[in-house]
Amino acid sequence: MNRIVIISCLFLSICSILQAQISPGELSRSHTQLEGVSNCSQCHEQGEEITGGKCLECHREIKEAIAAKHGYHFQNASSKCISCHKEHLGIDASITLFDKKTFDHNKTGFTLKGKHSSLQCESCHLLKNIKNLAVKQSLTQYSRQSFLGLSQQCNDCHTDRHSNSLGTACENCHGSSVWESKTLFQHGKTKFALSGKHNEVTCSKCHEFLRNREPSRPLLFTVKEFGDCKSCHASPHGQRFAKQLCRSCHQTSGWANVSGFNHSQTAFALIGKHSEAACSKCHVGLITQTERTKRDFTTKPFRDCSPCHTSPHAPSFAQKTCSSCHSPTQWSKIAEKTFDHSLTSFPLRGKHASLQCAQCHNAIGTQSFSLSFKLSKKACADCHEDRHRGQFKEKYTNDCSRCHTEQEYSPSTFSFEQHQNTRFVLAGAHAAVPCRDCHKKQADLVFRFAGITCSSCHTDRHNGQFNELMKERSCDVCHSTAIWKTLVFDHSRTRFPLIGQHAFVACARCHTTEADHTAPRYRGTSKECSDCHIDQHAGQFATAGITHCGECHSPIGRRALLFRHDLQSTFALSGAHANVDCSGCHKPDEQNGKRFIRYKPLSTKCESCHQGK
Repeated sequence: MNRIVIISCLFLSICSILQAQISPGELSRSHTQLEGVSNCSQCHEQGEEITGGKCLECHREIKEAIAAKHGYHFQNASSKCISCHKEHLGIDASITLFDKKTFDHNKTGFTLKGKHSSLQCESCHLLKNIKNLAVKQSLTQYSRQSFLGLSQQCNDCHTDRHSNSLGTACENCHGSSVWESKTLFQHGKTKFALSGKHNEVTCSKCHEFLRNREPSRPLLFTVKEFGDCKSCHASPHGQRFAKQLCRSCHQTSGWANVSGFNHSQTAFALIGKHSEAACSKCHVGLITQTERTKRDFTTKPFRDCSPCHTSPHAPSFAQKTCSSCHSPTQWSKIAEKTFDHSLTSFPLRGKHASLQCAQCHNAIGTQSFSLSFKLSKKACADCHEDRHRGQFKEKYTNDCSRCHTEQEYSPSTFSFEQHQNTRFVLAGAHAAVPCRDCHKKQADLVFRFAGITCSSCHTDRHNGQFNELMKERSCDVCHSTAIWKTLVFDHSRTRFPLIGQHAFVACARCHTTEADHTAPRYRGTSKECSDCHIDQHAGQFATAGITHCGECHSPIGRRALLFRHDLQSTFALSGAHANVDCSGCHKPDEQNGKRFIRYKPLSTKCESCHQGK
């Protein structure tokens, strides 16, 4: 029996030693359900360090925060869980290892500013402030202090003093340093933007509930009716302007600043210099009134100017009103619209009707009325500069009305039909060219030209090749005014008529641009076939270096032969020879690496072809 007890104690001691070798210590109270060597794989990967993947399988609130990309664990998602959380330190040990004093709260996504920076962690991280459902659920299973699950909304921690009447964006008005600070609030975004003197008024002047308020009661920013000023300000006008809004005359920059009053709605509209006069110049009752007495707007009679202004004409115009000649704009200028210029020999039409009198009637020094206003100038050139430099003086005596009107100088009234009666009829593309493209030379407009040939306006694209021809004719020998590239040239009139296949060849194939020319060469183009075509016969028929292809070939086609064997060779084809194909005698040959058909020289002896027969 003693032996069995000894063996049992020894076995238990060995098991205890083995367990100590496997487990580094007890798990914390939150993880006690994972005690035992059979549960090691719940957190540890076989042969690997703890990566954190298995941690997130249980701590779903952390996994959700990382997936949602917010919070401290998202900011540090690249770190391993064991860098901050240590286990096997004992059942009552804390597995979250960090120093509250040195913790960087910016990494949580919520920077501590103002009053928040001086608070203890436990002031905010309370169970009642946790809003995240996943965190709440985890705490129901394992009761412990948690720093997770808080919202960043102010009203999740603070009581809404406004009873949810202003929304949840507290930062629009308040800062984190002082709750009652109003520096962030933008009154301009409300229905009543503050301007002028209103900017200087304290909030409680309009928001009466703020006066002597009880701290326990909610702050509601109720205000008086602000459709007009009368709910706050007493009118000094009595009932005289009761139906008008105060802002129709006054502005918030100051009660005495009257600028919005529409004087045109009274019996005396302010025009010209009158609009610049101070109110007290006419409303003399304003001068003697004190600040708080009723405003008196009584004025002098205003049927005519004489009650306020002294006439400089003495009794000369006593029977006339000042307004029959003068206007409120300026005393020294007469009322131009009252004078009927059509009664003169020069009625004002078009642009002339908008001119000021002084632009034509320019009095010099002490000139008399007759010299200043009875003008002898009636022709356009008497007042206007001749912009055509006398080009129409001889034929039209500078009669501007032939092309211009009094309404507008430009555009000209000279029509397309009128241009067709000139010596240069507009045809083809010329009919679509703007006038200035032809009639403008440097700064002046030119209408009379020394010549009307194409070269007067167009650059010679052929570099003088046809100068001699142009002395008798013009570019229309080849071109039309419709389209420059559409040619009407008759090649049969040249020394090289286009016959056969040549009639279908593009001009540029023969008339090429040489290195020393900027335009294709037309004059002096070679007529020799060998200058355009490759000699397929390797010079067999060249005479003095020139091969006259036309002796054998026709422009109709290279195989349309003109060659006469009995006349153009030394071997007439007779008898059986007349039925032999050309290739029977003329065989392929090669010379200097070039293959060709040998035509000459060939032997005329029979044995050269009929050997052994």
